[in-house]
Amino acid sequence: MHNYWETKELYQKLFGEKIDMNSKHVKNFRSLLEKLPKQDTYTIITYGSLMNENDSMRTLSKQLNRFNCYITGYDRIFNVGFKKQGSFLNIIPNQITSPLYCIGIEISYKEIPFYIKREGLYNLVPIKYHLFDEVEEFTGFTVISNFDDYGIEPQLNYFHLCLDGIKEEMGKQGVDNFLDTTLCYSTKECDYVKAREWLKTTNFLDYMIRHSYSPR
Repeated sequence: MHNYWETKELYQKLFGEKIDMNSKHVKNFRSLLEKLPKQDTYTIITYGSLMNENDSMRTLSKQLNRFNCYITGYDRIFNVGFKKQGSFLNIIPNQITSPLYCIGIEISYKEIPFYIKREGLYNLVPIKYHLFDEVEEFTGFTVISNFDDYGIEPQLNYFHLCLDGIKEEMGKQGVDNFLDTTLCYSTKECDYVKAREWLKTTNFLDYMIRHSYSPR
């Protein structure tokens, strides 16, 4: 079954027809897969753009199941990014037990390499999650980055993609949770603030100029 992870067919799909199977790039990617437990399916817990079903299908076209869930002990934070491009989401530990809403996606072993490739700046780690209205705790996988580039505002298109995704899955309750559990860097406060405050206090014309958006 997991011999598929060793095939040239897979790496051609990931990196192109001319991929060198002896390259350092392929060897590094194989080492990531080797660390995973061998399973028929994997449950990934998504907290960013993969919550958006349309966007997630670009990477994970054969999803077996999608479901609403939550994790505790974490904040979402826009701290993975680059100047002029904006930052993307990460999660960091906190001491609060309030739920952070996520979308769980069940995928086959053939899909997990594409998830790992997409999340290239992140580390794949196990994480505990809960279903709504259930006491039992489950274990899935998510991604966490050590990138932590302080002081970069969210990438606006990506922000909208995440917000639209959780809105489609959970409605107003999901939107409110996202706005209250997500931290964004504010140039006005020179610190991180909740996403709800960031939206209210950011001058988006100035934002677009700072981030090379068209003023229109």
